[in-house]
Amino acid sequence: GFAWALSSLGAELPSGSLDRLMLTGIGSNVYEVDLSKAGFNDEAIQALGTVIAALKQSQAYAMNNYIEMGRFVMLTLNSSYHYYKITGASETLMDFRSKHKFGNSKMRVINSGVSNIDRLIEIADADKVEEIAYLATEGSGSFEEGTFLAEEFEVFDFMSNGQLRFGIYDKAGNLKAAADPSITQAGKPSKCLWCHETNIQPFFTNNPVLIGADYLSKQQFMEILNVQNQYLAHYRDTLKSEVNFSNLQDHRFLEYLYIDFMEPSLERIAQEWNMDVDEAADILEGIPTHTQLEYNIKNVYHRKDIDHLAPYATIEVPESARELSKHEPNFFVF
Repeated sequence: GFAWALSSLGAELPSGSLDRLMLTGIGSNVYEVDLSKAGFNDEAIQALGTVIAALKQSQAYAMNNYIEMGRFVMLTLNSSYHYYKITGASETLMDFRSKHKFGNSKMRVINSGVSNIDRLIEIADADKVEEIAYLATEGSGSFEEGTFLAEEFEVFDFMSNGQLRFGIYDKAGNLKAAADPSITQAGKPSKCLWCHETNIQPFFTNNPVLIGADYLSKQQFMEILNVQNQYLAHYRDTLKSEVNFSNLQDHRFLEYLYIDFMEPSLERIAQEWNMDVDEAADILEGIPTHTQLEYNIKNVYHRKDIDHLAPYATIEVPESARELSKHEPNFFVF
């Protein structure tokens, strides 16, 4: 799971690097980690350093002398502005467009599995993985009525380690934390990662596109997608990485890291707070529990309901790992 988290943030993770970067076991389930050995570029290391410095200034770190793995993942991969900075996402939509060869490959989606409204998909011309890029324009109005107007934009391309990199831009073309839930279910970049998993996804709806002159049909799109997924598979086969993309469900180990943190059990909380279960239960008395729906884990809490009860002050994480949150940290705004 940790390998997938680092890889999703852009780490090259050459074979053997996981053992080299996780240097020493310090007691039970505590490790010293040297992220300079993960294969991040200099800009990513600098960005990660900013996040880690903030975590090390917390009362939680002063008392425990470690950073909880789930909190680290939530404040890097699942915090949109930090994800953008670490992965080197284009700061503006114009910048993203300038890096890719967008031409005439466009498709009008009128029955999307993601958007609640019409969606224009643009596909960059690509003969190799680093040239693959997609741009989705979410809009109000209708293609059929000729009233479509752009409202926001969702993009992805590929990092040199074979992982997808996502970005969400507002109407003015500036990065935003999450897509507008009134027009799309896209959520945050971390939800894009969860849904796309490791590939460019096909359609999951019937009659998804409005066919017309100068626009792709579903069949034409699928032909492009199949070719590009082949490029991707062949490219990933050349990588000697700690992440094995052929194990299609391994990304779930990453999801466990943040789900278990965001919806913890009583036992998990007691372990975090360095106390026995009965003592933790007394502190949590009256706090409601629920069933985690994705993996059917019963009697868990919401992180937002318990952090303020901890015996130390922590760095606040977003309320949601994948969806629009009222609190979205940004340690790069001063």
